[in-house]
Amino acid sequence: QALQERLLSNKKLESVPFDPAEFREANEVPPQSAFLLLDREVPPYAEGVTADQIPIILGELQLFGKQTDRSARVEFSTLKTADFDAKIAALQAVLAPDAAASEGEEVTGKITRLGAALASNWRLPDAMPLPERKNLLDAHHTHVLTSVFPDLPQGVLDGKSLRQAAGDASLQARALAVILLMDLAEPEERPEFNQIRKSLGLPTVETLDPTGLRVASLSPVRLTRLDVKKLADNDLLTVYQRGILYSAGRLLRKVGPELVSRPSLKGKVDYAGVYEMLARLSGNSDQAIEYIQKAQEIAASGGESPARYLMAEIPLRLERREVDEFRRLFERLSTKHIKEPGVAQSLQMLLYQLGILRPDGSMATPGAAPPGGPPPGAAPATGLWTPDQGASAAAAPAAGGKSKLWVPGMD
Repeated sequence: QALQERLLSNKKLESVPFDPAEFREANEVPPQSAFLLLDREVPPYAEGVTADQIPIILGELQLFGKQTDRSARVEFSTLKTADFDAKIAALQAVLAPDAAASEGEEVTGKITRLGAALASNWRLPDAMPLPERKNLLDAHHTHVLTSVFPDLPQGVLDGKSLRQAAGDASLQARALAVILLMDLAEPEERPEFNQIRKSLGLPTVETLDPTGLRVASLSPVRLTRLDVKKLADNDLLTVYQRGILYSAGRLLRKVGPELVSRPSLKGKVDYAGVYEMLARLSGNSDQAIEYIQKAQEIAASGGESPARYLMAEIPLRLERREVDEFRRLFERLSTKHIKEPGVAQSLQMLLYQLGILRPDGSMATPGAAPPGGPPPGAAPATGLWTPDQGASAAAAPAAGGKSKLWVPGMD
């Protein structure tokens, strides 16, 4: 008990909520508490914070009480990187004077050296805006790709790094393959990979001119290199359809904007559907919202319901903690579109998935995670409020037009 109180008051530890039922379902005893171990206290958010000012998560510790066959113990989970000894020293420091000898180690999984390097393991301040978070993470990603990746030993390169392999004629083809596979694993094109190729004296990958090419015969890898602006309409449609067939997000990100920019394809392509797809694929929330709002406008101007696209905007707004925007969307859906076929059920399903409603349609408590198990197929009598019902559920707008609906970010 004394140790738990000290852990709870330690500024380098952050309590992690967990569901004891998940441990019991796996026939395991749940811990008394769980914490993230940080290398320093989380500072208040200040604009312009740099990467070296952000606390790093060293690992997760779980405190277990005394059991019938085991003494009280602490279990610590972390990556066994070059700074492993420093992580253990930090753990012993927060446990002192109760630190005891280690009972041993257990390997629970493996990760590549590059995967470990790419994992920033930062504990970002809660108040940091989403765009700033993304900029920091992107900068970290770029740094690792350009400054760390070329010098990491690779098993496929006989233990040599890319830089060493690039100077060995017998390994150059494999080095190029390693870079290409990493390149293709990214959701969208990144200039860093050609920078790496150039820095190692290897040939770069350039945009492919489609003139004279039969695009239907190109591999998915070569399709992503096409200069889509030079494609004829029919070829552009072919590439788009193949992107859909292969679920090739990177290709669709490239083709989609070109499709909707061509008035000549109006009537041949569902522009609203393309914008919805681009919103789903976008890694930028500002851009995703712009895309989904264009989908709404196109649907409305064509005499179709925008409900589907309004619902698609909800998770984006909650991710950005824009509660007022969420309320606007919810109230528009619940007052103007709720009687449309499937809208009530789809909205209830979405709110359940977001942890706002329980499976029975009642309100979740603030901070609660969605319970396991699917929601029922149809809204029960006490479930999602709709305008044709009485003053009932928690989802109903309160007097003055303000919704009583709790959403993440309000607590």
